[in-house]
Amino acid sequence: MIDFYNAFISYKHAPLDISIAEHIQKKLEHFHVPHKLKKKLKHQKITRIFRDKDELPITSDLTETITEALEKAEYLIVICSTNTSQSMWVKREIATFLKFHTADKILTVLCDGEPEEVIPSEILSTQKTFVDAAGNTQTVTVPVEPLSCDYRMSKSKADREELPRLASALLGCSYDELQRRRRQYRIRRAAAIVAAAFVGVVAFGAYMSYKNRQIDRSYIESLRSRSIYLANESRQLLSDGKRTDALQLALAALPVDTNTKMPVTGVAVRAITDATGAYKSNHGLSYEAIWNYKTDHPIKRIIITDNHEYIAAYDKNGNVYCWNALSHDLVLKNQCGLQPTEITFMDNDSLLVTYEHRIEAFNIPSGKSMWSYDVDDLYTLTGSVCCVANGIYVSVGSGNIVRLSAKDGSVKDTYSMNTDSYFGSIAGMAVSPDGKKIAYISDSFSYDEPIPVTMYDVETGKEYSSSLDCEYIASLKFIDNDHLCIVSNNDYFFSSLEYSDVYTYVKEGVLSYYCFDRNMKQLWVSDLEYNDVAKGYNIMCLPERNAVVCYTGNSASIVDLDTGEERVKYTFGSSIVTASDWNVNGLPEFICSNGDWILTSKDDSNEYGRYSVLGQDLTYGIGGEFIYVVERNSCDIICYSRFLEDDEWEAVDGFSGTYAGSNYQASYADEEYLIIAATTKDDMVRISIIDTAKGKLIKQTEVPESQYLASSFDVIHAGENYYGIFGSDIYKINPKKGTAEKTDITLGVKSTVSNGKIITYDRNFDTLDLEVMDIDGTHSSTFTIEGIDDIPNTLIYNETLNKVFAGVGRKLFAVDLNSSKVKEIKIPDAFISKNVYTLYVETTLDGSMVVFCDGQSVIVTDDSFKILYTLSCQAYYRFGACFRNGTLYIVEDNYLSIFKGDTGEVIGMYETSLYGVGVAEMTFNDASNQLYIQTGPHICILDMETWQEIANIENAYCYNELNDRFYVYSYLNDYETTPGYIKHYTLNDLIEKARRYLGNQEIADITKYKYGL
Repeated sequence: MIDFYNAFISYKHAPLDISIAEHIQKKLEHFHVPHKLKKKLKHQKITRIFRDKDELPITSDLTETITEALEKAEYLIVICSTNTSQSMWVKREIATFLKFHTADKILTVLCDGEPEEVIPSEILSTQKTFVDAAGNTQTVTVPVEPLSCDYRMSKSKADREELPRLASALLGCSYDELQRRRRQYRIRRAAAIVAAAFVGVVAFGAYMSYKNRQIDRSYIESLRSRSIYLANESRQLLSDGKRTDALQLALAALPVDTNTKMPVTGVAVRAITDATGAYKSNHGLSYEAIWNYKTDHPIKRIIITDNHEYIAAYDKNGNVYCWNALSHDLVLKNQCGLQPTEITFMDNDSLLVTYEHRIEAFNIPSGKSMWSYDVDDLYTLTGSVCCVANGIYVSVGSGNIVRLSAKDGSVKDTYSMNTDSYFGSIAGMAVSPDGKKIAYISDSFSYDEPIPVTMYDVETGKEYSSSLDCEYIASLKFIDNDHLCIVSNNDYFFSSLEYSDVYTYVKEGVLSYYCFDRNMKQLWVSDLEYNDVAKGYNIMCLPERNAVVCYTGNSASIVDLDTGEERVKYTFGSSIVTASDWNVNGLPEFICSNGDWILTSKDDSNEYGRYSVLGQDLTYGIGGEFIYVVERNSCDIICYSRFLEDDEWEAVDGFSGTYAGSNYQASYADEEYLIIAATTKDDMVRISIIDTAKGKLIKQTEVPESQYLASSFDVIHAGENYYGIFGSDIYKINPKKGTAEKTDITLGVKSTVSNGKIITYDRNFDTLDLEVMDIDGTHSSTFTIEGIDDIPNTLIYNETLNKVFAGVGRKLFAVDLNSSKVKEIKIPDAFISKNVYTLYVETTLDGSMVVFCDGQSVIVTDDSFKILYTLSCQAYYRFGACFRNGTLYIVEDNYLSIFKGDTGEVIGMYETSLYGVGVAEMTFNDASNQLYIQTGPHICILDMETWQEIANIENAYCYNELNDRFYVYSYLNDYETTPGYIKHYTLNDLIEKARRYLGNQEIADITKYKYGL
């Protein structure tokens, strides 16, 4: 049962009245009361409004429910409209309400009309009783102006301005105070909304920033992955010999400018370093790819000028190309739609292209056609064009050969041959270099009869013939003016051995090499057996040895030019592609299809050197100082150089070279000097002193080679002096004067030099005596280790601790040179599981921690040699350790391991390409954030952020921090090396180097499509 209503709404059940009544009820029941006003109010909120939702029946009495609600309602709200006067129930509800309440508790809401027209008269006046002056009780009617709300305006406006009038009455406060509080509330709410909106905007901005960072990170990671992919592809292309493609991909793997978001990856830096040949020094016996020339379609033939200035090729679509081999520029590209049968250089500036019925000459520098010559369609020019010094000889049919001018293609002479054939054509011909002899084969022979070969004397017109008992003549060639060589085969299907795009057919075969004089008198014949694919069949003169080299398949033989005697025969692992004697030393070099580069020995033996450096599956090649090869079905001519080195390598001024074949070489370097010692061919030791700041030679001096040279060979710095240790002799080197003076000190077989100390041992029964002396012979001390029945395996002096460490059998001793005390270091069994033949000792700068390594395990101790922790190790060839900023760096063979110095906890392990044997020395370059690790003549550069190897420097002497350069040696020739220096490159240096290397070479469309560039 409800005991209280804030108000009772009385209205006519007409559409407008109902709408307003419902709206008023809803708005009042949900009216927001400002919090600060609630404490002052009779009611803190409007809780209940009674509104009769049903039409009352037509009776004379109100229902009990309505009467009760009117009684318990504090206020009566009358909805006034033009319909109100028609409602009897509104009047009854007003009358009933007034039975329990006064008239001031009645409120009105105007819906339409004017107030005086729509407000019921019952509430416009009230009866008032009073006692007059005469003491009589009087009742009068007094006009009343009820509180009214005007809802004749829009509801939204009325809600803001008029509804609070009702609410203030129901709540028991003034309208003005309620509105003021509501305005404050709205202001606060608006401020809160703005603040919330601001927070929302900030939150949204933060969220979007976070998402953008995520997207940015994902984008950068995708760029990083792309960079790594392109860099790895670049390195693979370089290993395949495609250096120009490798350079272009290496550039694509790096940021093009400072505005790009592409990160710099270590593998990309390594790729561009390798592709540019940065830090590269000449090895002397190693061909490396320097360029690749591209054609539109697979290549069918390549040739080169005698001066090696131009290289030409044609592809399967008949396109002819010619490049400048020095600048790599394409100077000629001819696309006439015909398929060439041969290309020949007439001289160093002219290219002759032979088609089936036409020949055309081109000027190479200009790339323009000079002239052309056509023959009858009945005859083909295949094998019928020869270029010699006095012109071009062409078989034109009917047994005629014409000599054309190389300058303009005009016919200079016509020679008629006695071909005695039906077609009158020549099947093959050769012309002597002086143009005085023409050898030819006519098409008149039968395959079951000997094949006649005719020599035509140009000056006399006489012909000399000789017949070969064979089935097939593969080649005619004048190797000089006096010797004609013919290659023949007794198997007509010899051509079935040729390489095919579809299959390879291999069978054993024999080629016969004939040699004739100028009058077709046979001088000799030599047979060559082979058992691999015949990529070609050729014969080449070796003037230096008065011999010729014959080759086909996988076999080659050197034959005496006069007698035909086979001096030596070679059988290789794959087919010979080409041979050359480019330096005219009589030692032929061969290129094989499997990529082997073969160097023959000087004597007549079948021994040879083989280097697998030229790619795989080769079909064409040109030998020489530069090698050009083509892989099967490739559109690339790969150029290899024997003397590839960094183009910014600077030779040390004044240096005369060091014998490259020396068995003994040593060097020492600091910020002032580089001192190099090496034995010479004359059994001397040459000492070279270089000013590293100026890059100049101070002086070279030679000293006699020691007869005990095998015992020791080193250059060291001790105190303020430099010393050369050559066998048993010690020389004091004065870098400023450039002198090397022999000292009086001689090393015995029991002596060892370690870090400026000469340590000599002597075993007496159960004791080991050690004498420790400065290398200059001063400060000698003697120590005795008791209870030893063996000789020391290793003796090491450590300058930081001023101690000598002696490994004897399975024990390790420390000899303190300050206190003269000898202490056995307690080492774990794992460390002494074998005799300590190799021992490495390193300390922190203050000597508070010590590292011992025997190649199998690492022990880290404090300065009292108490073990702090041990580490496993597999260092068979090289080892090094370094404490730096609380971190322990260890090099073991090809790995760099990083540990926390105090606990030995692993931080990381990284692979390197280190090689060489001995101690690995580490140099940290904080300016470039790089670590240099050197073992022997090899320096490996690692990026200290990613610990990726970004460069690999061979033939290295040292890194000079003062000038930020690397000193390396390079081969002058096969017998001498010379030192020089290369600056330390920044990334920008490498990018500029790559662009300079490429010049105008643009990336090929097929490469763009393949790698998405």
